[in-house]
Amino acid sequence: MSIPTSPSISPDSLYWHCEKNGFFSVKSAYWVGKLAESRCGSSGLSQSESWWKFLWRLRVPLKNCNLDGTFPDQGDHFPNWLLENNTKLEHLLLVNNSLMEPLQLPTHSYENLMTLDISMNIFNGHIPTEVGGYLPSLTILNISRNALEGNIPSSIGDMNSLIILDLSYNHLLGEIPEYLAKSCISLQLIVLSNNSLQGRIFSSTYFNLRNLYSLQLDGNYFSGKIPDSLSNTSLYRMYLSDNKLSGKILSWLGNMTTLVELAMPNNHLEGPIPPEFCYLNYLEVLNLAGNSLSSIPSCFSPLSLKQVHLSRNMLQGELKDAFRNSSVPIQLYQLDQLRLVDLSHNDLCGHIPPYLMIALRDKDYVI
Repeated sequence: MSIPTSPSISPDSLYWHCEKNGFFSVKSAYWVGKLAESRCGSSGLSQSESWWKFLWRLRVPLKNCNLDGTFPDQGDHFPNWLLENNTKLEHLLLVNNSLMEPLQLPTHSYENLMTLDISMNIFNGHIPTEVGGYLPSLTILNISRNALEGNIPSSIGDMNSLIILDLSYNHLLGEIPEYLAKSCISLQLIVLSNNSLQGRIFSSTYFNLRNLYSLQLDGNYFSGKIPDSLSNTSLYRMYLSDNKLSGKILSWLGNMTTLVELAMPNNHLEGPIPPEFCYLNYLEVLNLAGNSLSSIPSCFSPLSLKQVHLSRNMLQGELKDAFRNSSVPIQLYQLDQLRLVDLSHNDLCGHIPPYLMIALRDKDYVI
C-alpha cells in the first residue's frame, strides 16, 4: 500500500513543540532547561552546564522575548547573546530580574529592535554613550528603576522613532541633552522622575517635541522658569514637582486646554495663578502646593476638577469666588467631580463659601 505524496512541494521547516504556534521562544526554552536541570540532579552537574551552554547558543528565528527569572550559566549581566543570536529580534523585555553590573550593550547596530525594557533590575554604571547608534530603531526605551549614574547620552537623539523614554528612578546627573529635544520628534512620553538632573528643562532654540503628551520630571533639581517651548505641545499630563523652578506661572499654561493633570508642588513659583487657568476645562488635578502663590482667579471652576492642592502658599484674604461660576445659581453649581480641596497653611480668612460646601457635600473627603 502506498501513500500518495502531496502535489505541492514546500520546504521543510522546524517546529518547536513547546509552543502551540510552533515558534521558538526564550521563555519556553528556559523552562525546558530548568526541567532538564532538575532531572540531572546533583550527579549530573556537568551535564546540566552543557545543556545551558547549548541552549543559549541556539540560533533560531525570534521576534519577541519576555523573560523573567535568572540566566543560568550566563552570569548577571545584560544578555548580549540574545541580540547576537537573534538579529531579527524586535521586542526584548527583561523586567524585574536580578541583572546587575555595568550596563554593556552590544557594539553592533541592531536595526530591528523596537522595544527594550530592562526596568526593575540592578544595572549600575553609565548608560553607554553610543546607545542611540547601537539601537537606532527603538520606539520604547525603559531603563527605569535601576542604579545607573552619569549623564543622559545625547545619542538617544539618534532614535528618531522613539515614542516612550523612561529613565526614572536612577541616579542620573546633568541636563536633558539638547540633541534629544531637537531630534526625537516622535516622543510622546518622557519620564525622568527621581534622578539628580539639573539645569533648565528645555531650550527654546532646540525643541521639536511637538507630539509630547506626558512630561514627568518630578524629583530632580531643575531650576529656572517653566520653558515657553512647552507651549507648542498638547500636554495631557505635566509633573514638575519637587524641583527648584522659580518665577511666575505664565499665562500660556492656561492655553493648554488638553491638560488633565498639572502637578508642580514644592518649587519656588510665585505670584497669582493666571486667569487663563479658567479655560482649562478638562483639568482634573491641580497641585501647586508648597510654592509662594498669592491668589486664585475668581473664575476658576473647571467642571472636571477632582482635586485642588494649594496648601503651603501665600494665599490671602477671603475665599469668596474661587471655584464658582457666578453666572449659575447656587443650587446649580456643577462641581460634581470635586473630591478634595486642600488650602491649608495659607493666610485665608472668613467663612468657607456655602457653594463650596454644597459642591463637596456627600463627597469622599475634603481637607
